[in-house]
Amino acid sequence: MATNLQGFVALVTGGACGLGRASVDLLASKGVIVFVLDMEQVIKNQEHVKSPGQVHFRAGDVTSEESVTKILEEIRTAYNRLDIVLNCAGIMAIEPLYDFKADKPLPMEKFTRIYNVNVFGTVNVARLAVGLMAKNQPDAEGQRGVIINVASCVRKDGPAWLIAYSSSKSAVDGMTIPMAREFGPQGIRVVAIAPGPCGTGMVRQFDGLEDACVNIAVCPKRNGKPEDFARLVQYTVENPYINGTTIALDGGFTNPVSLAPP
Repeated sequence: MATNLQGFVALVTGGACGLGRASVDLLASKGVIVFVLDMEQVIKNQEHVKSPGQVHFRAGDVTSEESVTKILEEIRTAYNRLDIVLNCAGIMAIEPLYDFKADKPLPMEKFTRIYNVNVFGTVNVARLAVGLMAKNQPDAEGQRGVIINVASCVRKDGPAWLIAYSSSKSAVDGMTIPMAREFGPQGIRVVAIAPGPCGTGMVRQFDGLEDACVNIAVCPKRNGKPEDFARLVQYTVENPYINGTTIALDGGFTNPVSLAPP
């Protein structure tokens, strides 16, 4: 992958806000043509925020084959190439697997919903997008593109009440190397980024969580910023030797067990 990204085409899921939006804006500023797939209401809430360059927002659901196929067909028709896939779509919930005070288990549909978006949505986009990416002309190193998925700092050492989210991000971590090995012969890299808390709406929806995360940061003594994530996305795209690995982006975030609710 060249360091000059002008004219590259990217698909970013969950790209209307948070980590995805910061990445969209940075890539677009470098000349990348970016297609964003996100939920309709999220796009409406962010439509007043202007992005530099060419950015195309499309409402859809990453778990829907129809939604993903539709945007990929638009990309194929307009540009006949796809260089970057960034799977930022994800959801989180802080809930006990068993509520001992109420004496009842977590409804299975709540657990399944997180897996549907974080795991199955990621796989759905990758499996449908890779065919178009594989048709690119290879560069001087035989590369045709890169898929970047999003894991989490709690993928291996999650606190209580985050079982669904933590294990879903473990799945994203675990699919990285086998996916890279499968797509590598086609010149396609697969990388995961495991961010720590980044001050996005996903974290802010839970009272006190953002401050608690700062207290267990190592250095710098702050939560991450969406711009930190975006810069790593750009670097991962540009560096052809990063492949088959999960990169931690958490400032040394440690001991998440202290985040456990009472």
